[in-house]
Amino acid sequence: ETVDGEALADDASGGEYCFAADLATLSRREFERGFAAMRHAQDDLVAAIAGQPDAIMDWRPPRASVAVLDPWAPDVRTMRDILRHAVQLEAYYRDGLMDGAAAGKFDDVSDVAVEQGRTRERLQSLADGDLSRVYFPVRTPRATPDEWTARKMLRRAIFHERVHTAEIIQMRTWLLLGAPGDASW
Repeated sequence: ETVDGEALADDASGGEYCFAADLATLSRREFERGFAAMRHAQDDLVAAIAGQPDAIMDWRPPRASVAVLDPWAPDVRTMRDILRHAVQLEAYYRDGLMDGAAAGKFDDVSDVAVEQGRTRERLQSLADGDLSRVYFPVRTPRATPDEWTARKMLRRAIFHERVHTAEIIQMRTWLLLGAPGDASW
């Protein structure tokens, strides 16, 4: 099997691949650019839900509005569900920068500001020598460690938060125009 043209080893990675690009040396300058991009992604996610009342945050679009459900979610997500999921995965990515027992994908998390603050603090604490280091977190229920680097963590966090920010913006558009699958469409 290959992903992005790279052959994948038949190992117990559970899909947590560390590509060759993730293992490339990360300079302090590249890190700072990536860190700034991640902060912007975090800020944009928060801005997408800022000031929304509970009724909007808890509105669940009709099933017909989503062509393919996320395999991790049994139903169409609300904006609150999306935000919680994004924060859970951010904590998961952040804990990839450690050896030994680390957070799982669906572990409980605090509110978004606290978790984003923890992520920023963890990344800011990295010394130059840690920027290209390979970490080996172990996540329950697997006993085999994953491979993580600061580059991989930034790549995954930026992409994931951008995807879900766009999803929230799409949902806000549906609130104005009607969602696919609504009788009004």
